[in-house]
Amino acid sequence: MQNLSTENNKELNKIALRYIKENKLSKALKILNQILKINPENTTALCNKGVAFSKLGKYQKALRYYDLTLNYDPNFEIAKVNRSKLLLKVQITANRTQGIADAFFKAVIIIGSILCVLLFYLFIFLLGR
Repeated sequence: MQNLSTENNKELNKIALRYIKENKLSKALKILNQILKINPENTTALCNKGVAFSKLGKYQKALRYYDLTLNYDPNFEIAKVNRSKLLLKVQITANRTQGIADAFFKAVIIIGSILCVLLFYLFIFLLGR
């Protein structure tokens, strides 16, 4: 019976992965939740759930599922790679956001400075009349 359940889980994981690739993420998550309800330590399902959440842009949840996968199987290479890629993506996004904020702040300072100079010359011009 256990072997049949294991085979069933493998097939369900394949289906879920196909749904993930097709971007049918809610269907994939339903299947993965069914697997994990029966076997909460199924590392393939946990990892696939991380992939689905990553594709949904829910990076904290994805990271949590990659970490759970690695807690049960520290040698699960796909989870290690996916986790590393996700952390890199989050860091790059954070850097871009910071870069945009810095550029905006610099632009505001430059525009403010130009306006001050223009107002100064306008004031001089009006005084000279």
